[in-house]
Amino acid sequence: MRFLASTPSNALALLAGVAGVILLLYLLKPRARRVIVASNLIWNRVLAQSSVVSQRWRWFLSLLLASLIGLGIALALTQPEVRALGGEAKRIAIVLDNAPSMAARTQDGKSRWRHGQELARAIVAQAGIASEFLVADTMGFAGSAGYVDRATALSQIERLPIAVTGTARFPALPVGSDLNAKLERYLVSDGVADYRVPEGVMTRSVFSAADNVAVIAFEARPLPSDPTRYQAFVQVLNASLLPKQVALEVTSASGFSATRSFEVAAGTVSDQIVDVSKFESGVLRAQVRAPGDAFSLDNEAYAVVQAHETKRVLLVTPGNRYLQDALRLLPGVAVSIIAPGKYRSGAGAAQYDVAVFDRFAPEAPPAAPALLFRPGKVAWLPDPGVAVTKPVVTKWADDSAMASGLSWKDLQLERAVLAKIPENAAGEQQALVVARGSNEGALVLASDGEQRWVRLGFALEDSNLQFQADFPVFLGAALRWLTASVPSQTRGIGPIEVIARDATVTDLDGNKIQSLSSGSRAVFAANRPNVFSIKTGAREFKLVANVVDPKFAEINNSRLADAPRYMPAAAPAPVSNWHPWMLLLLVATVLLAVEALLYHRRITL
Repeated sequence: MRFLASTPSNALALLAGVAGVILLLYLLKPRARRVIVASNLIWNRVLAQSSVVSQRWRWFLSLLLASLIGLGIALALTQPEVRALGGEAKRIAIVLDNAPSMAARTQDGKSRWRHGQELARAIVAQAGIASEFLVADTMGFAGSAGYVDRATALSQIERLPIAVTGTARFPALPVGSDLNAKLERYLVSDGVADYRVPEGVMTRSVFSAADNVAVIAFEARPLPSDPTRYQAFVQVLNASLLPKQVALEVTSASGFSATRSFEVAAGTVSDQIVDVSKFESGVLRAQVRAPGDAFSLDNEAYAVVQAHETKRVLLVTPGNRYLQDALRLLPGVAVSIIAPGKYRSGAGAAQYDVAVFDRFAPEAPPAAPALLFRPGKVAWLPDPGVAVTKPVVTKWADDSAMASGLSWKDLQLERAVLAKIPENAAGEQQALVVARGSNEGALVLASDGEQRWVRLGFALEDSNLQFQADFPVFLGAALRWLTASVPSQTRGIGPIEVIARDATVTDLDGNKIQSLSSGSRAVFAANRPNVFSIKTGAREFKLVANVVDPKFAEINNSRLADAPRYMPAAAPAPVSNWHPWMLLLLVATVLLAVEALLYHRRITL
């Protein structure tokens, strides 16, 4: 017999104390009451007929029953473990791996996760009735509830969810307060997630090889030689152990569809290029299907196609042959040219997609996005600052398409006007700095607010830009940036943080997504590939969430691939479903009833 709620020495001391108190109460004699009677004749006859041995026997019987009742209640409070009744009591910690790969289906139709839950329940069922359990997981959903009883542990195992994103980690396991209880630690896993397993942890494998075909990259982009034509680039990974015949379908909600079928060897990637020029603009979805695919989280991806019709460009210039020729040579561009004196803000730019201003800026903002070369001072543009002689380009935004296509180190400037970078009341930058000069200010500044514009602080005649081979590349990138109807961003699935104050987030189906705002940032969760519309104030943009890590699809890359799959043995039927303390309380109750019956029959004192 062992005591789970306290150490054996403390429990035995408690039992001895209870027995001692009961004995002391029986040894204490109440003070004799003095009673005056008329005659002691009757009492002498009673004493003569009474037996001292009979009175002592009744006293011992009463003491025995009281002791048994008191010790039974005390034993129940200390919760003893009797192996013959409920098996050996242990403290058992069970860690379930609920990384995304555990969602893969096995040949019997169940997922690895379902097999893992069944195995965890079997571990609980095979333990002694008085054992305590701690249920934890590698994705941090279980929290820290401490050691619990059998029923609570089974409920926790059933409620524990499987993750679709995130990084798995082996949790820290508390030891518990009872150092005398035997401690066992188990990990139930498929071995795909990469984390260190501490020594002494018994791993139980639920790995079973499964077929998986995944979209690991999807992007739609215009042809450099013809921006009116669009191509979708799709990468398909076969993470199965055998070759797979794959069906790829690129579709849109408006009815566009392009399909093809091809074979992908085991463990290899197939690159597919699909012409989507007939799709005008919007969201495209790429989806793959393959026989026996057991993992669906990576079967689809999304991309945003910008409008790619011919761009109508209005050039307002007093005369600039280099700029005119460069614009006319751009594919997918139709150029109209007027002098600054003939420009009218209302009708002048409303019929065009982009307005290019050469050494001129209208007093009122144009109806179209604007590209400006050394504009004058106007209210709708930032303060141009002061003119600088022979400035040097010191820094540029590598992540900007406008900056990445130009060799800024080779740019030579005779003079430039470096604009002040606009900021709001909170000191936050309100424009994109494409390039900086050697003096304070921005050499090339861009804004994607209500009025979209790109401002260059120099004219072509003040630089060697028109003589550079990548000058048309810069022009094309600037026009694409200015005419992008809905600028989009790309992220991986999981927690997503964007710079957007008081943002409203909706998914592709129009469902509102819960987000948390902190200052100028918003955070929300993308649990699977989707396209989110993020609206903040008058500005709205799209964000594409796809599976971007190829390791996510490699569900057969397991460190337990060669380990035998653990099959739990049937749990042995317990000798009794009663806990020992329940039996002790029952015995104490019965003895209490016996003692009451004997007392009323004048057998006990």
